[in-house]
Amino acid sequence: MQTTTLSFENLHNHGELFANMLRARRELFIVHNKWDLPEALGMEYDQYDTPASRWVVVHDEFGQVLAGNRLTPTTARCGVYSYMISRCPAGASGYHPVGPALRTGAGLGSGLGKLAPLRCA
Repeated sequence: MQTTTLSFENLHNHGELFANMLRARRELFIVHNKWDLPEALGMEYDQYDTPASRWVVVHDEFGQVLAGNRLTPTTARCGVYSYMISRCPAGASGYHPVGPALRTGAGLGSGLGKLAPLRCA
């Protein structure tokens, strides 16, 4: 088992790993969970997959994705979008924390050999 952190700057060094991660997201979110999300070429991706994002992917030596997570700085902007959690209702504090050291994430994990969504606490 290996863990690789992907960015737009290093995708070219890791073959199909990024595409495999997007395929795993499609398998989990669209096929397994039956969420109505856009997809293309057998992959799920969205407006939060930006040049500021990093993707941490756990995979085997053949590039099969076992788990993954997208991390994006809360200060990142891409077009009209900032970060995912800012679209959710504010917490008990009444606001969403933002700062250069804060990251928001969304991911998928492995549970008994099957992909399962990770949930934020």
